[in-house]
Amino acid sequence: MGLKEANIEFIRPPIKRSSTEGIVVHHLGAKRAAPETIHQWHLDRGWIGAGYNIYIRKDGTEYELRGVENQGAHVKGENHRLLGIALEGNFEKESPTDAQYEALANRIKKLFEVYGEIPVTGHYDHQNTSCPGRYFKWEKLEERMGGDSMEDLKVLERVTIKFEGDNIPAYLIQDGDKTLTVIHVRELEKLGFGFNVDWSEEQGTSIKFEKR
Repeated sequence: MGLKEANIEFIRPPIKRSSTEGIVVHHLGAKRAAPETIHQWHLDRGWIGAGYNIYIRKDGTEYELRGVENQGAHVKGENHRLLGIALEGNFEKESPTDAQYEALANRIKKLFEVYGEIPVTGHYDHQNTSCPGRYFKWEKLEERMGGDSMEDLKVLERVTIKFEGDNIPAYLIQDGDKTLTVIHVRELEKLGFGFNVDWSEEQGTSIKFEKR
């Protein structure tokens, strides 16, 4: 399914984003709203119009708001380098639909084809907010992205940790009476790490990461 054009008109043409270094996921914070309603909300804030680049409704329908290549208004101070995708709903009170997870995963994969595998983060990774909400499950998105399923693991929460001077997403996993911090291999690869897998009868499988 492609992006549908919203019936909205900006006060002036949006400017182009200077770079695209990441994708930020948001929830709307409202149970339901048409693209035109969001546009009016943001006009009322004194903006030129709808601030999200892309909007995904509960049935999976995708709308282009600010435009994929344009600078949005969704993460203060970082809009010049980040693309924002908002999902309809308030995920502090409800969960995204399967159609939304599917549409989001497919959209991100299409954006990866254009911009490379740039980081995908939540609004709360950049500012003091709960967005995209506690009921947004990153492991469900990861599964639809084609990564390893984390469904059988007890995922406590998604966090941001400092690694080699960079902030990267990680998961807190419950393993018996222990809590582990797990970093996806793909995140390390983005930082320039490669890895080798060795096996020996004495030690079993071992994985060694090295900076390329």
